[in-house]
Amino acid sequence: MKLKERWTSINWFEKLVEILVVVIGITLAFVVDRSYESYKNQLTLRQYLSSLHEDIQTDIRMADSLLQDLNAQNKKLNQFVRYLTRSQHESDSILFYIQSISRLTVFEMRQTTFKSMQSSGQINLIPDFQLRRELFNYYHQSQGIQVFQKVMTDYFNRHIVPILLNKLDLQNEKILDPQYFNRPVFRNIVLSFSGLLNQQVRLYGTVLRKAQNLQTKITQNG
Repeated sequence: MKLKERWTSINWFEKLVEILVVVIGITLAFVVDRSYESYKNQLTLRQYLSSLHEDIQTDIRMADSLLQDLNAQNKKLNQFVRYLTRSQHESDSILFYIQSISRLTVFEMRQTTFKSMQSSGQINLIPDFQLRRELFNYYHQSQGIQVFQKVMTDYFNRHIVPILLNKLDLQNEKILDPQYFNRPVFRNIVLSFSGLLNQQVRLYGTVLRKAQNLQTKITQNG
């Protein structure tokens, strides 16, 4: 009898309201927490996209500037190659054209933002899978650029630098060994360097096109 009285004395409506208040409170807290977390992620993503846009814009400016220099150098080098087919070469002309093989151009891709996103796992904040894939593809080509530039630097140091140091008086703009520039070995060095320079132009041109396309997609996602 006492148990029945105790059971009937409980205000079940009040208890139900208390339970509902607790459930609603927990649910609201969860929703607010998720909303705040989503807000932070969106803010972080916008900051990353802005930084990526800046990095790639820097790459575009550098690649475009280097391509202009390389095309001018390549044009002069092609003239040099045609000049070397002549039987006799004048010292003044050799000194003029030698400038076309005396410069080495190097491109450094800015990867700070991408590496930060990759190492922190926040690359997954980008909802567009296609954009993520293109970012990986774009920055992956930096390895190929470094390999090619090492090959070109090694060739330059091994074949071009000795000519500049041993066959020319750079300070007085004189040729120390005029006969050397009439030999096949010199023509072979110039032709090989020309081939490497053409590859470099194509490589940087590819980088520039990819950077421009990627920048457009980053802008669309920002």
